[in-house]
Amino acid sequence: MAVVSQLIWVPSSLRLRASCGVQANTFPTPSIDAPRMMAPHDGLPPGVRLIRPLARPLEDGEVWQAETADGMPEAVKLVNNPWTIERLPWLSTTIDRLQANAYPVPHLLWHAPLREGWFGMVLEWGPGTPVR
Repeated sequence: MAVVSQLIWVPSSLRLRASCGVQANTFPTPSIDAPRMMAPHDGLPPGVRLIRPLARPLEDGEVWQAETADGMPEAVKLVNNPWTIERLPWLSTTIDRLQANAYPVPHLLWHAPLREGWFGMVLEWGPGTPVR
């Protein structure tokens, strides 16, 4: 039983410490140990330049800091989810309601299906600076 608990708790404790900024990437993850699907960056609208990822890329999504050709900051979300297109009306209504109640929600500037099941969204950049 002690061996089983060590196999369960050691990776969990590493994950917890990694989420707090300690010993990042010291435990096996699908993005490191197995080949993962790469989000297609070539289907984005012209003039959008990806600057840096805002979070560690996952198998089903990426979030990037980006900018337009004229230097306006934007956020780009790439999602591999078959229900994204079906959820767009709900997302649009929810964003409108939140903005009507003075919540700082970014406007959805562009969205389109990309290739291989991926969906791309460009959102306006919200106030503040990204966590580094």
